[in-house]
Amino acid sequence: MAKAAVELALHDARARAAGRSLSESLGGRRRRVRVGVSVGIQPTVRHLVDRVARYLDSGYGRVKLKVRPGWDALPVGAVRREYPDVELWVDANQAYPVRALPRIRVWAEKFGVAQVEQPFAERAIRAHALLAKGASFRVCLDESVVDLPSLEDALEARAVTSLNVKVARVGGVTVGSDLARRAARSRVPSWIGGMLESGIGRAHNVALASTAPFVLPADLSASDRYYEEDLTEPPFTLGAGSTLEVPRGPGIGVQVLERRLRKHRRSSRTLRP
Repeated sequence: MAKAAVELALHDARARAAGRSLSESLGGRRRRVRVGVSVGIQPTVRHLVDRVARYLDSGYGRVKLKVRPGWDALPVGAVRREYPDVELWVDANQAYPVRALPRIRVWAEKFGVAQVEQPFAERAIRAHALLAKGASFRVCLDESVVDLPSLEDALEARAVTSLNVKVARVGGVTVGSDLARRAARSRVPSWIGGMLESGIGRAHNVALASTAPFVLPADLSASDRYYEEDLTEPPFTLGAGSTLEVPRGPGIGVQVLERRLRKHRRSSRTLRP
């Protein structure tokens, strides 16, 4: 993440110096990017269904549910029965043992889950390949793919049919773009995952999501999804078709609110040539 922070700042500076938006600098052509919302584990199934209802009413078109052993078939089924047409993904964050594979397949197919993300440990490539074989849903890898060699291993094993690229986790937009382009050559679609970024990181994510290899809805919700006040303006707002607008101004295309940044930061250091 520290490497990514420096790399992102340099990409912003280079784009500003050239008078171009970061999206243009990265080769992005989209003016808006499709996004979805990720919903964490809730106290009860009723709480979950109610929360999903609020997000759908707000305009989100794709919903991803966090799952784990003991919190999967029942909540996923409840959401599917309430919303039979919603695009539904699940994310396990490596929570399942390999022996749970058959049961995951049963409820994922029964409830029309479009994508199952990282159910097994990051090194359990063979288990992900077994789950992906003949599945009606995509098997997405997140923590398993940290660089191009690990992606090559997953592609060779046929363990990945969707790729989650988290810019901060993989070390910046350059590596993220390389991963998505390599996946695309093997006909594996990619999408941008979020990590609770402020508007600064969100702007970088949206810029990368505007480029060609990223074809699935990103986990990049509106600013007010996480923050009462963000560090940039204008805020990112959800638009028609469950989309966010790609900033077109120089660099990341949004203004960093220095006064607000000073209010919230704990320490700072200035580096000069």
